[in-house]
Amino acid sequence: MPDPSHDEIKQDLLTNPRYAELFAPYHPEAVARFAGNYASQKFEWQWRGPKAEYSQTEALTQLSEAAYCRLWDIQRKKLFDLQCRWRAGEITHPGLNCTFDFGAYDAAIENCPVLPPISPDELAMYCDFVRQSQDFDADVLDCYHTEAYGLPRDWQDYHDLRLHAQEEAADLPDDERRAGDPPAWYDFHNLRTGHARLLALPDLRGPLEQPYLQAYYAHRQAERAAGPPVQPPADARPTFLTVAQQEALEHALLHQFEPPKLRRQRAAYLAEQAREAADEQVEADFAYLKTLGPDEIVPLEAAADWRAALRQAVVETRRHQLLAHLPQVYEAYLLREAQGISHPEADGPQWRSTYAKGMRESLLDGRELLGQPRNFDF
Repeated sequence: MPDPSHDEIKQDLLTNPRYAELFAPYHPEAVARFAGNYASQKFEWQWRGPKAEYSQTEALTQLSEAAYCRLWDIQRKKLFDLQCRWRAGEITHPGLNCTFDFGAYDAAIENCPVLPPISPDELAMYCDFVRQSQDFDADVLDCYHTEAYGLPRDWQDYHDLRLHAQEEAADLPDDERRAGDPPAWYDFHNLRTGHARLLALPDLRGPLEQPYLQAYYAHRQAERAAGPPVQPPADARPTFLTVAQQEALEHALLHQFEPPKLRRQRAAYLAEQAREAADEQVEADFAYLKTLGPDEIVPLEAAADWRAALRQAVVETRRHQLLAHLPQVYEAYLLREAQGISHPEADGPQWRSTYAKGMRESLLDGRELLGQPRNFDF
């Protein structure tokens, strides 16, 4: 049944005897004016209210989903520490057979069978990390992406993280480093637990896989060589430029071949782009603040740049909301654990599961090619 119109609402108020006692103390003219105003308001409530309810519910849902995704950062760090110890031969587990298992478990971290449940102390440590994060957006909210290309970060990339630790220990200049930065949560966790030492453990297991992978790759190469001849590329030089190479070429062109006028125009253009980006950030920040409930307090600190003050206010509000929702999603997590219910899949890097399964098969193929059983007993 459709909602009544404005006129129907007003007519009901003025003629329905059930309202007689409520309106008796007031003059009929006052009641008529009230009925007209109330009918207008009720019509608005019925028309716009459902959308407002949906927006409020959606905002709360998004907050809970963000907190739920972050909860699994705790398990990803535990899985990486487990990988370091497993590679060094410190521990074994029936669910761990090869190094590629860690990528597969990371892709399904919500129900990883080789990790113990999240403890209250682990949640408390992660909440401390959220509170103390200096770059909350990059370190917490957007922690699955790299800075350069926005590609999903591999939280189980043992070789890259170990190389980063070695480059840090050697104090290499930034332009000589090849490893990416680890997740900020890893650094925080290591400082609290001393688990940075795990990266110094020897990798005993990884090298054992190499002969089988080499046999597999050699077999694939022989198969390709036996097929139709593949024309070598006409130019072996790389067809992809890194960000640093693009910037170097641009700088060379501007200063060796272009007039000063173009360099001034470029500087003006980049300044304009920066202003537009700042305006877009302001619009995004205001859009976020509009989703907050009327009881949400958003303090604004004094600052020379009001945009910076607004940005910091939004960051701190999002930090506060995440800290408020993490205990809630953890309680739901504990309830599912107690009842033996699988945890829902979170929003995270899922693509590595297919890669990990493919590499497991390649490893087993290599075993067969070398006359070994198709298993992981090596």
